[in-house]
Formats: sequence, C-alpha cells, structure tokens
Amino acid sequence: MNAEKRYRSRFLVSDSRGFWPLHVEHVAYFYSEGKLTFAVASNGREYPIDQSLTCLEEELDPDHFFRVNRQVMVNIDAVDHALPIFHRKLRLSVTPPFRQEIIISEARSTAFKQWLGY
Repeated sequence: MNAEKRYRSRFLVSDSRGFWPLHVEHVAYFYSEGKLTFAVASNGREYPIDQSLTCLEEELDPDHFFRVNRQVMVNIDAVDHALPIFHRKLRLSVTPPFRQEIIISEARSTAFKQWLGY
C-alpha cells in the first residue's frame, strides 16, 4: 500500500494579541535572516516560524512552494514576474514585495521556470 504524502496545512503563529493558525495558502513566502525564519502572509504581515527553510522544503507541497535561493521560498500565487538578468539569472518580483532583491541563480532558474509551467 502506497500512502500519499501529506503536506503541512498550517502553522501556529503568535503576536502580542495571542496565538492562531496561519494556513499555508495564506503564506506568500518564507525567508530566512540570520538563524531566524519568517512567514510573510498575503496581507504583508510577518510571523516568526520555528523551522528552517530546509525543513519547510520537506513539509510544504512542491506544487505550491519553491525554494528560489538560500534565503527565500515562494508560494506560486505570490509570484508577480521574473526578469532575466545577466548570466541567465532571474530577478523575482513577489506580492507583497520583499524588502530585498530576490535573485534566482542560473542553476535554479530552469527548475523555477519548469515549476511555473514554462
């Protein structure tokens, strides 16, 4: 019997008002800064997540989330557009906007385009 893999559907997040579930379909992207990982919701709010991007790669559906580089993993619904830049790299634009430039390496750009359905 071949069991179908179940992917994570929500996270428990908190702020000064308390705790509540954040459903993965409401996460635009995850990013890592130092040793901390944050989930950025579609509305732009950021929440600390107690997991690394490497762990999240295993827990999230790869049809919906793609690790574009060492710092960022995006939800396909948050991708606005990608612009080709030098050496076949891509500059990614997401919604809500990320505070830094998101660059996808030449090595990852082909897989990223395939993920988008290129």
